[in-house]
Amino acid sequence: MCGLGQRYLQYTMTKLDRWTVDDVASWLESIDMGHKADAFKKVDGKQLLAASSDDLKALGLTNLIYK
Repeated sequence: MCGLGQRYLQYTMTKLDRWTVDDVASWLESIDMGHKADAFKKVDGKQLLAASSDDLKALGLTNLIYK
C-alpha cells in the first residue's frame, strides 16, 4: 500500500472520537485539504463527528463529500 491508502490507514487506526486537534489538522493535510486547517484549529475528533452539514459549510467545506 502506498500514497493515499497508507495515509488513510494511519487515520483509521485511531478512533475518530479520540483524535486531537493536531490529528484533525494532519488528516486535512493527508487529503490535500491543509489549506482549511486554520478553520479547524479548535476542532477535535468528537467535534468533527458531531458537526452538521451547516457546521462544515461554516468551516469552509462546501463540498459535503467530506462528511
